[in-house]
Amino acid sequence: MNKRLWMLFLLLGMRFSWSQVDLVKEQAELNSARADLEEMRKKRDQILAQRWQDRQKHNQAREKNNEVLRDLKEKVDALATERARLFDELRAVREDVAQAKAETEQARNEFLLLSAQHDRLDVLSRQIDLGIAFAVPERLQSINKLRKRMDLSRHNPALIARELLNETMQQLEFTRQIRWEEGDLYFPGAESLRGQRLRLGAVGAVQFAPDQQRSALMLATAGDKGRVFAWKDKLSENYHQAIAQAFHELKDSNMVVLPADILLSTFLSDEMASQEELNWQQRLRKIFNDGGILMYPIAALFILALLFTLERIVFVTIRGIHSKKQMNKLVLLLENGEYDEAQSSALKMRGLIGKVARSVVENTERTREYSENKLEELFTQEVPRLEKRLNVIAIFGSSAPLLGLLGTVMGMIQLFDVITLYGTSDPKLLAGGISVALITTQAGLIVAIPVQLLHTWVANRVEALIVRMESYALRLLNTVWITKND
Repeated sequence: MNKRLWMLFLLLGMRFSWSQVDLVKEQAELNSARADLEEMRKKRDQILAQRWQDRQKHNQAREKNNEVLRDLKEKVDALATERARLFDELRAVREDVAQAKAETEQARNEFLLLSAQHDRLDVLSRQIDLGIAFAVPERLQSINKLRKRMDLSRHNPALIARELLNETMQQLEFTRQIRWEEGDLYFPGAESLRGQRLRLGAVGAVQFAPDQQRSALMLATAGDKGRVFAWKDKLSENYHQAIAQAFHELKDSNMVVLPADILLSTFLSDEMASQEELNWQQRLRKIFNDGGILMYPIAALFILALLFTLERIVFVTIRGIHSKKQMNKLVLLLENGEYDEAQSSALKMRGLIGKVARSVVENTERTREYSENKLEELFTQEVPRLEKRLNVIAIFGSSAPLLGLLGTVMGMIQLFDVITLYGTSDPKLLAGGISVALITTQAGLIVAIPVQLLHTWVANRVEALIVRMESYALRLLNTVWITKND
């Protein structure tokens, strides 16, 4: 038993010793493994640190590359924008160049056509025909010479353009010249007389012979082939006096006033040449004839309105006659109770004021209400008589401009009928409708304004008379019944 135990202990000891040896070996291997692990950790940390450094370097390099890429992209965008702008400018320049080429070609063609275009000279010739007949042969001869030079200088348009411009300037210079000269003058139906002539550009000319005191205007007249110019000496006395005064002041003054037809109108020239001095009766008859048939009812309204107004003025003046002295005396008698003397004084008073006084005095023995009723009856009878025909006068004043407006409509209808038949070439045909339209309107207003003023004045006088009647009636009533009550 003991042996077995010893053997067991021995075995256990041997096993323990072997376990210790193995444990030592394992401990050594574990330490070696730990050392290897620590070394691997160090290597791993070194590798991680190196990798982190490499990553930072890589990130920095990538940031730099990104910045460089952004800069390059911005430059590329700027270059693209600039390229687009340059393309637009190039397109615009090409369009401008094309337009300039077209304009240059057109100008070149027009420049070359200067040598073949004679219509510009025709325009200058027509301008000569439009103005007064002065120096016509010389001006036409200058234009004909230029026409020949244009035919001979077809190869040099610049020369033609310069000469054409010079000729145009000469013609314009003629239209602005004011020439005063002395010499032999021609008057219709008489021999030549010594005198002075004044030309106002191309729109007018005046001549005056001081010895014979004769004057004439160059005016346009209607001829078979259009408008022609001729000297007219049958002028009104106002025109002759104005011309004589102007030529008398011409030597000493820088400015004179001369009659002239600057519109070169044949109608106006005929009016100036045939104008005569008219008295007021002839002028009135002419206005009636020019205004048309509506002038007669307008005149009738004016006459009737004046007659009615005059009648009302006389009526209101007579009815409104009164004496403040008599009224004051009557009031004093009523205050003192002297009714008999008051009745005698009231009988002497005239006009509507006298009627009011008698109406009150005759009813002093009755009540105030009875006297007021009598006064109201008196006012009811007399006020319509005072206001009679005032409405008629107002109607006349308001109807006159309506008749004038009717004349305006009739004149415009007549004017359009003339335009439909004959057109607008002859202003004399249009003058009839215009005169009716304007003269009737003017006549209607001339009648309406004074008639309305007279109506207002008469109505105010009537109203003032009614107010005085009411004031005196109230004064008398208060005087009588206040005295009785006292």
